[in-house]
This record gives sequence, structure tokens and C-alpha cells, in this order.
Amino acid sequence: MNAYKGVQLSSKVRPPFYRPTLSGSLTLGLGNANFDNMPSYSSVLRYDGVDVLRAGFVADEVFGGSRPSLTGSLFDLEGNLILQLQDNLITVRARDVDVKLQGNKMRVYDGKRALILELSFDPPGGIRIDRLRMRYKEVICEFDRTFGVTIPDRNGSLARFIVSGIQASGATAAIAYVSDRQQWSKGRFIAAIGGQGILLPGVGLIIAAGAGKMRLPTLETAPSK
Repeated sequence: MNAYKGVQLSSKVRPPFYRPTLSGSLTLGLGNANFDNMPSYSSVLRYDGVDVLRAGFVADEVFGGSRPSLTGSLFDLEGNLILQLQDNLITVRARDVDVKLQGNKMRVYDGKRALILELSFDPPGGIRIDRLRMRYKEVICEFDRTFGVTIPDRNGSLARFIVSGIQASGATAAIAYVSDRQQWSKGRFIAAIGGQGILLPGVGLIIAAGAGKMRLPTLETAPSK
């Protein structure tokens, strides 16, 4: 034990991902979207100002520097709560949920053996969510090689937005949704506004909320199946 402590406290030997200070920003990969220079904590999904799932970096008391962290709740595609995370500590809330940890990767399967979450941690401040399939209230998130969100439109019908290759810098939320229709964008066109994000017309959805810079190569819309 004394030898182990000596290695950890040595000024010459550090773990491979050691950083002398916090990284200062979060890098989040979500489907095929990339968000950099995000403050900690920033939201993966924010609903009416509340972070359902948020990502960040925290000080690592064991190795020094910082490490990636997830806090929030995961739901299946029927909207059932299946597990909660508190700074990467997992509490399973539903039967038959399977959580697999391997190295820096985590996979979560629901009771039907469907993969709903696949992520990897990249210290000091990187999180890559390659797959996320869940429903929170009326918002459905489906990220798997793309970036898809299904929400109701003004007529109450479900509309699906599929985005490819988002690049954003400085966002505080990858997805921000407002349920109050009085606050929905009344514009007719997509608006990318520095400091606000990508505003979609006629719905309560903002992508890359708060981003100073953003790039949106393609956007497809279609009624939900």
C-alpha cells in the first residue's frame, strides 16, 4: 500500500490520462454529432429547464486531474424509468435491466434485451454516446450513427427530425425542449443564432442550445411512424 501511494504521489509517475488541472471544457459525442467546449455540467437532454441527463467532468481525487461524469435518468422507449446515474454511480430502477461495463465502455439493455445506451469515457473531459434510445414524456431520442429527435408539432402529430453531422461549440445543452407552446418558435425557417443555438420552426426544440458556433450539414423531417 505504501508503495502504491508513493507512485501516485510521485511528481514523475502519473496514470496515462493524468492532467495537472481540470480540462476546462467538456467534449460530447452524441450519435454522429460533436459538441466541444461545453461547460461542466452540460445537458444531453434538458426539458423545461430541467436536466434529464447531463454530462460533465469532475476532479479526480484518486488520480488527480479530471474525469468524465454522467448524472441523470434513463428511460426506455415506452417512457419507463430504468436506471439513474449520480456521478457515474448506477442505481437500477427496473427489473431485467442489464448493465455491462468493460474498460471505459458502458452498455445498458432494457428488459426486452434492446440496447438503449452505449457510451465510452475519455478522460479528462470526453464522453462519447454512440447509442441512446429513450423517451422522456413526449420527447423521443434516438441516436445511433445519426441524431434523431421525435416531438409533437402544433397539430399534436409526432414529427421526427433527423440531423447528420452536427458540429457545435460552446453549447450548454445538446437538446433543449420547452413544452409551453406559447414559447415555441414562430419562425418559418430554421435559425442558427450564435449564443442561442439551432431553433426549429413551429416546435419547442432547440439543438445545441447556447452554442456560439454551429454547423448543421443536413436536416430531414418526417412524420413519426
